[in-house]
Amino acid sequence: FADCPEEFEERVAHVEHFVATMAMHMDEITDGRSACTPEEIVPIIKDARFLDQSDPQVAEGLNKMAFVPLVADLFVFYVQDKPQQLGFIQKGDLHKLGLSLNKELLDLAVSNLRKRLADIEVYGDGPLRMISCGGTFEASLLLESRIWDQLANDLHGDLLAAVPARDLMIVTGSQEPEGLSRLRQMIERVNRSGDLAYAITDTILVRRLGQWHALE
Repeated sequence: FADCPEEFEERVAHVEHFVATMAMHMDEITDGRSACTPEEIVPIIKDARFLDQSDPQVAEGLNKMAFVPLVADLFVFYVQDKPQQLGFIQKGDLHKLGLSLNKELLDLAVSNLRKRLADIEVYGDGPLRMISCGGTFEASLLLESRIWDQLANDLHGDLLAAVPARDLMIVTGSQEPEGLSRLRQMIERVNRSGDLAYAITDTILVRRLGQWHALE
């Protein structure tokens, strides 16, 4: 992990500007139907609001997509990662590849994700940390256990994580002074800003025994 002395709030402002700029030049997800290979399958994180679609055509498309529950209101969607484009993978695509919605598929997708990640950096030296890996798969880092094993040695108590947007991962420890309150403040700030693209959830997760749970 790289350490950075810059103020945490300044880093958030920088990411907000970066993501807003990128959003003007690139669609988040396409419905491209080009042939997919197992090596192109990667996971992205969506929340229940993404599934709550009133448009019948959109709802029909969602029923065909390959996804599984993760925790709380979060789901893992499988997408095809091609240059400058992510395309939702459908259940029929998996069938053609001889794959199923099981742990083996998740392990494959996470392995593929590791190969695509930019350098993973951790910013902040107070109770909060922000994790960056290139601006696309930050939320997907919830699935990368090796990162959390390392962060557990850096923060006090159980790890608490929030993914208010696909591009933003904020972490603290349950025993860090003011950690939880500042985490909630950051989530509120992100929600108020309206600048971050690809909003996900304001749910706070806690990691116990290698698994994520919704913080009660």
